[in-house]
Amino acid sequence: MKRFSLLLIAVCAMATTNAQEVYEMVGPNGERFKVRPIEGSLANASFQFRAEDLGQIKGVVKNTSGEVIKDAQIFIGSAFSCRHTKSKKDGSYTIGSVEAGYDLEVSVPGYKKYVQRVAIEAQKVTVCDIVLEPDVEGVEQMKGKGNVLTSNQSGYTMKVASSHPAYEGKSLWYLLHNSPMIKISDKITIDDNAIQIFFNGFESRAPFVSLKAFCENIMVEQVTDIKVTKMPWSDGGQPPHLISIYYRD
Repeated sequence: MKRFSLLLIAVCAMATTNAQEVYEMVGPNGERFKVRPIEGSLANASFQFRAEDLGQIKGVVKNTSGEVIKDAQIFIGSAFSCRHTKSKKDGSYTIGSVEAGYDLEVSVPGYKKYVQRVAIEAQKVTVCDIVLEPDVEGVEQMKGKGNVLTSNQSGYTMKVASSHPAYEGKSLWYLLHNSPMIKISDKITIDDNAIQIFFNGFESRAPFVSLKAFCENIMVEQVTDIKVTKMPWSDGGQPPHLISIYYRD
């Protein structure tokens, strides 16, 4: 990752001098891509991939009963890129990016988050059909719009469908378990790295047990947005990634 770190630093420095130039970079696994920095911030960079380096993943999202699921949020993330799409009315989806390994994550209210490591190969289509397991009784018959994701190279913002019937009686802690990129075991991490977590703009430094208890006392119906941002590598190492949660008191 050191090679990638140094390249990112160079781009950040160049961004302050000429925001219109495009710089070619090589990722930690040999991925080739271009970056057009904007006003000195890599988080606002515009990545431009070579057509010959691009590939796709496609498939169909179903539940364990074999029924197709529309509007499932499909998210892929790597060390330098985040992208998302949603499944169509027939459950099909297609998502593409530069050749690399990705975490493929699929989330739908009332179903367990699906996570799989996948590889995108240049100029190839990889088929990955997805079966989601329900974790709310009767979710197959529930009606309601799901969460809405908007992604950029450094993460995503999720507008929470707080009124969805599958979230009735569920807490923020449940929602975090089922949100892309976030991993919870005996701590909360993103890409196995440390995180900083903010509630309505205020940083929490509470220990894990207290943080869990706090999140369990906030119901999903109160939550409006969750934002996840992966901070870029710097010469001093990987800084904590950010989780920002917005909710109504």
